[in-house]
Amino acid sequence: MRAGTRRTIVLAPFVGMGVAALVRMLRGTPAPVFQPRPGGVPTLRPEVPTAPVESPKPATSAAPTEPAYPEPGGEPEMGGEPEPGGEAEEDAAPPSDPRKGWVQPVDGVCPTDYPVKVKLRSGIFHQPGMLAYERTIPDRCYPTVEAAAADGFRPAKR
Repeated sequence: MRAGTRRTIVLAPFVGMGVAALVRMLRGTPAPVFQPRPGGVPTLRPEVPTAPVESPKPATSAAPTEPAYPEPGGEPEMGGEPEPGGEAEEDAAPPSDPRKGWVQPVDGVCPTDYPVKVKLRSGIFHQPGMLAYERTIPDRCYPTVEAAAADGFRPAKR
């Protein structure tokens, strides 16, 4: 064995230990680990004792009062539900409304009537028979390619 090889074999463990000590020194002390407080999670604001709130007493009078609820067939009040068949019902159609041209997939599978799969993030649609059609998990399902293209999606390349 040559002298240079023997010297390398003998010095290698010492060099390794020196490098390890240098790395430990450069890393510094480890970050502290925070433990939860014994009383549990602290609240953001201290509990302030409040005085008990008395409920208002109902007014008793002999005069007749207005009914609490509007008569049927009357004008709905602000924030009330719209009348069936009104304009607000058509505008508030659910996003999976077939009248809008697409439906939501059920458990990641498109219905047989809506075979075109659309991914919203990429903006592309997949047709049956395409390379990635089977593995694509759709965000929307369209009945035809034309319907998907009309909503601004482009076809997949393969």
